[in-house]
Amino acid sequence: MSTRRVRPWPLRHSARPTIDLTADVPPEEALATFVAVTRASRYRVTTPSPTTARAVLGRGWLRAVADLLNLPPSGPFLHVELHAAADRVVEGARLRVTCRHGGQEVNAGTAVAALLDAVLDRLDTPTRAAEASAWGVGQPI
Repeated sequence: MSTRRVRPWPLRHSARPTIDLTADVPPEEALATFVAVTRASRYRVTTPSPTTARAVLGRGWLRAVADLLNLPPSGPFLHVELHAAADRVVEGARLRVTCRHGGQEVNAGTAVAALLDAVLDRLDTPTRAAEASAWGVGQPI
């Protein structure tokens, strides 16, 4: 059983939380792992280029319905959009993940942290190290 390496983002970073995952793998493998884990977690994933991915959980129109009915943005009404970009660094690959939409939703930080923990678990092996940076506020990818 792995320990939690990615914590939910702090409230001050909820506008556009960004985190870097580094692993001793090629960037293509890091991005492919992110895509596989997000798809397995019921995100809809598109890859607009070989080095970027967009993962969306929930539907925007359901979020609008929740707003209209004054319902809490959780469960089926949760709408989170993640953007990931992979590039090569000295250690292997850096995967920068930014929450472009839904960062202020209830439980979004916890759900994304659990997802990124699963990505790190897949990238981490006894011979390859994978780690996460602290959350920050990032620029658009």
